[in-house]
Amino acid sequence: ELVIDNAHPLAELKKTTAELKKAGVCGKLVGELLSILAKNLGPRVVAEKWNQSGLEWSDLIDSDLENSADIIKKYNLEFLTSDCDNIEATGAEWTMEKIRNQLLKLMRDSHFDNITGWIN
Repeated sequence: ELVIDNAHPLAELKKTTAELKKAGVCGKLVGELLSILAKNLGPRVVAEKWNQSGLEWSDLIDSDLENSADIIKKYNLEFLTSDCDNIEATGAEWTMEKIRNQLLKLMRDSHFDNITGWIN
């Protein structure tokens, strides 16, 4: 929720996950986090936030302990490795009911910028 509301910018993950990186478990946390964000906000919004943060996988993952390609695949984060313009519209296969429910959830729980970002 802190990341969704921009209270904890993605760029800060480098600092807040430093100990997890040393232990070789940061990928699981970041993978889960980004996967949840993509589900709630849509992959396009998450990709834009990722690109704006300036983060690289190497900032979060110790390549001697974890494999970023495996994490990307396991958590379906391929959209972070491609251009935002090439990401398919997230609503293309959504039903009107699913769109309505997502908008209601965002209106209840999210910041205005996240709502408009999801719509775009």
